[in-house]
Amino acid sequence: LENNRILFEQFVFGYLENEDSNWVNDFGTVHTPYPIIRYMIRKAEQEWSRTRDNNDGLLDSECFVLDPCTGSGHYYISVLEHIYRKAVTSGLGIEYAREQVRIAIGSEEQRGRIVAIDIQPACLLMTLMNLRLFCEQYQINTEFMLPSVHLANSLTVGDEIGPQYLFDLANTDFSITLGNPPWSGHSSFQ
Repeated sequence: LENNRILFEQFVFGYLENEDSNWVNDFGTVHTPYPIIRYMIRKAEQEWSRTRDNNDGLLDSECFVLDPCTGSGHYYISVLEHIYRKAVTSGLGIEYAREQVRIAIGSEEQRGRIVAIDIQPACLLMTLMNLRLFCEQYQINTEFMLPSVHLANSLTVGDEIGPQYLFDLANTDFSITLGNPPWSGHSSFQ
């Protein structure tokens, strides 16, 4: 599945760079290798669990995760994959793991606790496509799913006039923030 995600991203990024050769520099899109992402997730979960004296880690319903510059969603999807694998190894079965991921993603009834934000609409498209591929891979029912994937500037969320959910996000007490910041960033925000 990672190969499908990478091919899709290469296609979209190639198209965007063709349209605007400065696209990557303007929006700071930098790929992080999956082994580094997985390491960062494990370390962040260990630290959060240690400070709360909690062994559930990312399975804990009180653990809210923010990916503030999601890009194509590598951190977002990897956190969901970590939740899935951890739930499976708990011994409660695959259906339990699927339900834990659905809860973490969010639905019409309950806001997701794994949140992704990006300033670039194309990045959100890739994140949502990667989420769809992930759900298909693990046979996770997407009916009524409402992912917390938002178009916004993570540096100013809640400061500007906008939809209520952005103000709600600004007031969320995130347990873990993970991601690869946009090193070059958009020039208007530097």
